[in-house]
Amino acid sequence: MKKNKLILILSLFLSFSFTTVYPNQQEEMAADTNETALTETVESNTDSDIDSNTEQEIFVPTFRNYLLSYLTTQADNIFLSFYNRTIVVQAYATTNLDIMWHNITNPWVWDDDEFNINQAGHPYQGSMYFQGARANGLNFYESLAVAAFGSLTWELLMENETPSFNDIIITPVQGALFGEVLHRIYLDTTGKIPVLPALIAPQSALNHFITGTPCPNNSHSHIQVFTLGAGAGLYNTFKNNSNPLFERLNNAQIDLNVILKYGDVYSESTFVPLESFSLDAIGGLNFPSTYLVFLNGDGLLLSFIPDFKNPTALSLDMLYQYYEAFGELNFSNNALGATIQQKININDDTSIEWKEQLQFAYLTGYDCHYLLVEGEGKRRDPYGREQRLYDLGIGIANSAGFTFNNPTIGNFKLDTYAGIYKTIPVTVQTEGSDGFSMIEYISLDYEHKIYKNLYFAVNSLFYFRQAFYDDLENYTQFTNNTTAFVRYKFL
Repeated sequence: MKKNKLILILSLFLSFSFTTVYPNQQEEMAADTNETALTETVESNTDSDIDSNTEQEIFVPTFRNYLLSYLTTQADNIFLSFYNRTIVVQAYATTNLDIMWHNITNPWVWDDDEFNINQAGHPYQGSMYFQGARANGLNFYESLAVAAFGSLTWELLMENETPSFNDIIITPVQGALFGEVLHRIYLDTTGKIPVLPALIAPQSALNHFITGTPCPNNSHSHIQVFTLGAGAGLYNTFKNNSNPLFERLNNAQIDLNVILKYGDVYSESTFVPLESFSLDAIGGLNFPSTYLVFLNGDGLLLSFIPDFKNPTALSLDMLYQYYEAFGELNFSNNALGATIQQKININDDTSIEWKEQLQFAYLTGYDCHYLLVEGEGKRRDPYGREQRLYDLGIGIANSAGFTFNNPTIGNFKLDTYAGIYKTIPVTVQTEGSDGFSMIEYISLDYEHKIYKNLYFAVNSLFYFRQAFYDDLENYTQFTNNTTAFVRYKFL
């Protein structure tokens, strides 16, 4: 169960995982963005495509080192396996040739290992594979293939547990989203903020350190908004059914809030993945050890800008949501979204923006009817009823958003979400119960300027779930988390 701590430590130790030496065969092409044309591609863009405020040099990829990209995944796997086996001493990390052959020749399973490991840890692990490929000149989709290779070899060779279908899906796909986001933030902060870029994307930083060549960068998008907030909040949840194990929970916690927007979704049509993306995260801690995380990520795979009076964007998005709170709420959403959004400038100071998104959730994870509240490893509660960590489902959802910005009145944001998910039948244990769930939430956020870039804000999330099972009692769950923040807008 200590495995969740590994993910937090991994980014700091991963820089020592390489065992290969990079052949110094690349040409370094450095140029000041205001003085020298870099390539024909860059020359074709106007000076306005590059943020005039940045002093970061742009290095156009002139190489693709496929071999080192794939070798990097195995160096990562060896290091992580060594750490699991010798530092935290996890039983699943002990493997040999017989176990490897068993994993290769026997059927795979759908597992429900710890929620935070499967739904957050594996995407982060996949992002390391992905970063290594991007740092060696591979494009988004080539790097996705590298992440899939890293995940496959991990499942087959590095664990003594039966390989998992859901892991091989989540690790490379969401790892690509995580990896591209972290890699682009790394590129945009390198040379501006000491140490931080290496903590954000350790694999990208390691490649630069090993080769002496900066990571290739031909993106003209930059961070547009970066806000950091700190505050205190109150979490409240209630589950309605006849099971006495379910009780009302109230927790007070200290919270941090990060809001980041990269690129301008309305600037131009593009087929380059993640030229624009957004992240909105709240993390809370209730001493001594319990915590909450609410994370929403949305990255554009491609976009089309129609010729309308008001700035409008049509896009295909890659989405990731991860909600975990005090062992009482677990929800992850891995989806593709078809999106339309528009910005309307009422006057120089006032604007509104709306967004409508239809989602296909190809793999979701959410609380099962009975959590393992009676002890680790138990599959039945004291009444002999089924327990499993969480359900895996597939479904559709609709998300809508509205923002209003005015310096006098303040900034207001409303996000709504409603989805229906069918439990994937093959993921249910032999003695388990099939079913489906409906999940809705409303997020409200209001902020007002206090002084210059300093804002006071209040954020409130209302989460509602209805669970319906074939052979078990149905139940409803209502959760609210409200936090007051002081935010500082760096950009």
